[in-house]
Amino acid sequence: MAGLEDSQMTDQEALQSIAAIAEWVTKEAPGARADCGEVVRRLGRMTAGVDFEALGDREAQGLFGEVLGVLEGAGGRG
Repeated sequence: MAGLEDSQMTDQEALQSIAAIAEWVTKEAPGARADCGEVVRRLGRMTAGVDFEALGDREAQGLFGEVLGVLEGAGGRG
């Protein structure tokens, strides 16, 4: 989201949104299909306990890059 050109969302806001979605899916759909379930669980583990408000720009960009890598890797699988 934040990686989109002209996005109004900061990396921290994007991370918070992704973390919230991952947490929601894990709670609401624990039996999610295997193709997306593992990605959601990985994102949940990556973002669990992160204080997004306290992240500096460099840390937020680093974590956002890792999260984006997981999402892009998931999109490449079939």
